[in-house]
Amino acid sequence: MKLFSRMVVGVAVMTLAFAAAASADPPVKEPTPPVPGTFEGATAVCSFPVFADYLAGTSFSITHLDKAGDLRWIGGAGRIVARVTNTTTGKSVVVNASGPGKITSNSDGSINIAAEGPWLLAYFPTDRPSQRLLLYRGHLVLNVATDGTLSLVSYVGAPPRDVCAMLA
Repeated sequence: MKLFSRMVVGVAVMTLAFAAAASADPPVKEPTPPVPGTFEGATAVCSFPVFADYLAGTSFSITHLDKAGDLRWIGGAGRIVARVTNTTTGKSVVVNASGPGKITSNSDGSINIAAEGPWLLAYFPTDRPSQRLLLYRGHLVLNVATDGTLSLVSYVGAPPRDVCAMLA
């Protein structure tokens, strides 16, 4: 659920990064519309409650499987425009969080996310960094451990914008 929430805010936008190998089954393309959500309490990303809804959401995922039906990777793209609101003050900002990116799974059950462009990422209290809501513009590499902990592995790009500070 933690990963799903994170993807709703912005992590869930991936792109087709490489062509599928000739031996693989055809990719499966599906719409992945963003789902509005509130972040507070155990899912707090700011020092105040935050609600994210979407003004535009035409995102999709492309799942790449091998001939045995095993997951190779998931990519996706599309347009996501999020409105993030401080529910205490009513102050809101509108951000482009369209990605794109690519998800691959590791043999230990963790996953890696390689992302480009604008990504809005919610870091929960147990993540690294923790309790942050950041807008990235550049190249990100993230890892989601088997326990759901999200860790920033590397980032190259403009300094991320602190959305919590924008809403304070």
